[in-house]
Amino acid sequence: MREQLRINCIIATPGNILTDVIYTQKLNTWISVCEVSANDSDIGKSELVKHTENIMSFVQDHKGVSVLVFTDRSVYGGPVGSGACAAVLFPLVDTEKWQISTSPVGKRVSSVRCEIEGIILGIEVAISYLCQCAIRKPTECVYVFCDCLEAIETLVNKCVLNKYRNVNKRLMCIEKKLQDISVVVKLVQINGHTGVIGNDIANREAREVAQNVLRGKVSTSEVILINDGYRIAREILEKSWQRKWNVELTGRYTYDLLPAVGKNVIFPNSRSVGVSYCRMLLHDTFLNADSFRTGLSDTSLCSCGEEIESVEHVLLRCHENEKTRTVMISGQSKGELGGTEFPHLLF
Repeated sequence: MREQLRINCIIATPGNILTDVIYTQKLNTWISVCEVSANDSDIGKSELVKHTENIMSFVQDHKGVSVLVFTDRSVYGGPVGSGACAAVLFPLVDTEKWQISTSPVGKRVSSVRCEIEGIILGIEVAISYLCQCAIRKPTECVYVFCDCLEAIETLVNKCVLNKYRNVNKRLMCIEKKLQDISVVVKLVQINGHTGVIGNDIANREAREVAQNVLRGKVSTSEVILINDGYRIAREILEKSWQRKWNVELTGRYTYDLLPAVGKNVIFPNSRSVGVSYCRMLLHDTFLNADSFRTGLSDTSLCSCGEEIESVEHVLLRCHENEKTRTVMISGQSKGELGGTEFPHLLF
């Protein structure tokens, strides 16, 4: 029975790539997790550059000290398609060449499954390499770099891992081998496609194999897992939903604001502001422009007498709301999401 173990991990952020902490997880002592910076969409360009520089600095510092492995995947033909994975191993001796290994995963596989297979491939390559080393330390450390946090978390979470065929058994065998040869593996999540040489090489090699799988040049399994089947069903549903939304005759004002289906809307903390926000998205406010259109008002003009009382006029131009508008713009510049109450817009 697995117990809660306190294990050494590494947090790599754009400003600090090596901060040792104690991290508690349901893991064995042979494979642990290293957390890194946020996704590309969450950090600025300058931070991405700094992150890449820190990763490369880390690689240079650990070359010849620890085995470094970069993994990546490629899938063609949609979210579930022809996929492959690759691993690039940086050896302990600088004079030795990088070891590049690739593996086709299947013709109907998801990107997450390919990422998982890539991590396992990388660990297997590292084990094979260390078994062939004539001189070794009593305990070796292998860093496996991957740009998919979901794949790393899936390997950690045994319940989720059971959804992937044969992966759990393979991982148990790998853990036994790591224990036998005294090797500790640290899984590191990095930002992909940011110029990290090992990640770029792995991506290129995986893409080439995936293309060959798609063209039928490489034979591989056509079995589809149930969770990958769910992904296909979800894609079909979203495409059908999007087509209907594109040609629908009603709701065109909302369509201009939210053309893509399935997107989450961020609501303010204030309930009254949130209700007003929904009304603006649905083109159904209590402003004169909407009320006149529905027959609830005798005029569409604003009380200022300058324009039609539309949402754009109230928020951006009406001089009666100048003070409230200043508060709103000031709050946006500070990143505050509490919401600003425009009396004209409140329900």
